[in-house]
Amino acid sequence: MERRRPLPGQIDIPLSPVGESQARALGERLREVAITRAVASPLSRARRTAELALGEARTPMLQLDPEIRRSPTANGRACWPARSARRIRPACAPYARNRTRC
Repeated sequence: MERRRPLPGQIDIPLSPVGESQARALGERLREVAITRAVASPLSRARRTAELALGEARTPMLQLDPEIRRSPTANGRACWPARSARRIRPACAPYARNRTRC
């Protein structure tokens, strides 16, 4: 039987302390940039990254979109419904032309 492991981007894990530091640093760089819209995955690490990068004043504009997940496709939608990595690569081939990995 084929062993299935969840793929990165599909598991809800918290943002690491290093990630939080990096997101705050990004927020410093973006402080003077006009941002009118922000969308992130509802996964906790993506949401927290966006919150820290946007800063407290701009966090209310953040919209969470469950369709956004880390995936090998160009449009951000996963091409795998609970498949193993071995079975995903062939299924993703049409979307992965410009990627080194699927």
